[in-house]
Amino acid sequence: MRRRPDDLLAALFIALLLAAYFLYFIHTELVDLGRPSIWSGFDLESYFLPRFWFGARSMLHGSVPLWNPFEYGGIPFLATGQPSVFYPPTMLIFGLLPREAAHWTFLILHYAFAAWTMFYFLRRAGFGAPSVLLGVAAWLFSVPLLQSNYHPPRVAHLSWTPLVFALVERVGAGNRRAFVTLALVVAIQLLCGYPEFAMDESLLVAIYATTCWLIGTWKAPPWTSLVRIGAAFLLGVLAAAVQLVPLGELARLSSRETLVQPGPFAFPREIGLGAVLLTLPAALGFTVLGAFPKRGRPALVGFLFCVVVYEYGWKLLRILPGFSFVRFPLVWLYLRTFYMAWLTAAGAEEIFAAAGSARRTRVFTFALVGSAVVLVATHALGLQWAARSPNDLATRISLSVPNGAAAALGIAGVTAFAALAVVALRRAVHPAAWMGAVALVVLAQLAAFPFGAKTAPFHPPAPKGLAAAYQAEHRPLDGRALAADDILYGYEVTDRIPSPLGVEQSFLPTRQRKIVDKLGFISMFGRLDWTAVARAKGYLDAMDVELAVVPSVVANGLVASGFVEAARSETDAYLTNPNRMGHAWVNYAVRTARTRDQALGYFMGDRFDPHREVVLEAPTRRAYPEPGPSTAKATAPITEHRVSDTKASWDVELAQPGIFVASESAYPGWEATVDGQSAKWFTADYVLRGVELDAGRHVVSFEYHPLSFRIGAWSSFLGFALIAAVGLRRVASKDTAPASS
Repeated sequence: MRRRPDDLLAALFIALLLAAYFLYFIHTELVDLGRPSIWSGFDLESYFLPRFWFGARSMLHGSVPLWNPFEYGGIPFLATGQPSVFYPPTMLIFGLLPREAAHWTFLILHYAFAAWTMFYFLRRAGFGAPSVLLGVAAWLFSVPLLQSNYHPPRVAHLSWTPLVFALVERVGAGNRRAFVTLALVVAIQLLCGYPEFAMDESLLVAIYATTCWLIGTWKAPPWTSLVRIGAAFLLGVLAAAVQLVPLGELARLSSRETLVQPGPFAFPREIGLGAVLLTLPAALGFTVLGAFPKRGRPALVGFLFCVVVYEYGWKLLRILPGFSFVRFPLVWLYLRTFYMAWLTAAGAEEIFAAAGSARRTRVFTFALVGSAVVLVATHALGLQWAARSPNDLATRISLSVPNGAAAALGIAGVTAFAALAVVALRRAVHPAAWMGAVALVVLAQLAAFPFGAKTAPFHPPAPKGLAAAYQAEHRPLDGRALAADDILYGYEVTDRIPSPLGVEQSFLPTRQRKIVDKLGFISMFGRLDWTAVARAKGYLDAMDVELAVVPSVVANGLVASGFVEAARSETDAYLTNPNRMGHAWVNYAVRTARTRDQALGYFMGDRFDPHREVVLEAPTRRAYPEPGPSTAKATAPITEHRVSDTKASWDVELAQPGIFVASESAYPGWEATVDGQSAKWFTADYVLRGVELDAGRHVVSFEYHPLSFRIGAWSSFLGFALIAAVGLRRVASKDTAPASS
């Protein structure tokens, strides 16, 4: 790609606009606005920042974080995908920097990288520097990206998208270096946290290749180019298997394919007019013009495909392998924005790169006037809509509700474009003039930020959560803490105080999900049905809940079920549980449930008593007495040896055969041994792990050693080895080429 003299000027404009965005337009907005703003910051504050920190620190200390012991009695960590454990920027940035600095660094680097990849893609497509600047600006400062400051993995994924499209043409033409690069890029995208982005892009690049061949811009036909592109994607999938295989296992066990929203998806209908205003409203004329020239047709076809899938067809895609786990079509909205930015650059090129004819100038002026009308109408409609329905999702997400400065800048930018178009009819216009007009419309977009929505909160309300504050003031906690407000800010992870519940909802094993439903738990609002909680006293005992932080008005319910009030604040009561079971115990009586639902109902009911019984769903080797008044009470282990989050052992002594129960989640990959010999374990008390023991003294051990991770790791090794082999073959063939000639 030959460098043009104006490229440096365009890069300078992009850098200045990015600096304005981060240093002025959003920096002061990123503050904790409390519960009223948690809807926009919940993912960032409660999920991403704590998990990025936990995963990155574990990796840098040489330990792969396979297991999360802090939620739901333990759930997989790596398998959930979104913590981006193997994504290099996440690992390094959040592993080395404080979380606020890490978040800013992560966002700034990925915005800069997204600018470079879009710049590279548009330049390879033959666009001039002013058109490239407008396309990059329409991509970086589109509504979906500006609304993603609370969602770091989304920004990371989108930053790689233009590079994928920049590489596929060269791959289709047989360029081996591009093949290796594309395979690596696909693997990296799959490790960012959302494999769906790469899955959707695999369909879009196939459409791209076919469209380009049909219009004559690609020489390689689809039956050859798509084979090469598909092979690169497959190698990328294989290289990322260390993440994908555990994720697939968890998706299956979480019954994720059954969680698709019933009926039509509501979000597209709520967007309404805002659906066409996802990029720069003042540059909409360029976007429309970009649909007509030949160079804009692949973008138009891709855009229309995204619209159809987003509005109507995303559920049909669920028949394809892997797509059945996709619950929402939002990724198609973000990918649609990429095509709109591409169309904007194509339309700009029609004007910027030509001397201009009278017909073209008339068309262009008409398009700009249309843009101005849309811009002003958007402002007026947005203000009226906000006044009529201030909480409407479309107002918050799509339509800008800008201030006077935003409107003035936008109209000034449109006017500058029109004036330059008239001047260009008779003589050339310097690219810097076009770029100055682009800068005005971008500043208008940024002045309107955040488009009616509050930005994500940054700082939690206190350095530590309520459970940690109690621990510091009173006594250390050995069991779990039930504090809904702590979950709201991710304190269970950052304070390392385990909880029987958690914030993970996307990939939650089915059994834990049913418990959440029984308790009426909504993590985003810190809401619990405290009546149901008080009724499930046996569940709380078995889950080793030592501390419950509850609203003062509902404390009596838990006190009546056996909790003891230890402290009280203005709003909350701190209750301790003297009857908790501890980390493990041995039961001698068995209650057999015929079905899973029966086991769940009894486990969460008011009759379950883990001190005298264990609930099983499968037959045992020997017969055990049913629970009754004469049943021996459970006994505790003699000692416990906890090596790590994924390995622990207990010394136990039994006067009679019994069932050893560990108060930790049952999940595939855990391996049990008794006295050094492999033992079969089973699900006990609906979500916990149990092992049958003979009378006498034993050492029971559990270690998490999932087969899915081993298969994924070996598959990734094979994938990277094959990618390296392709790259080395290219080097070898290049070195031997002169000798063969």
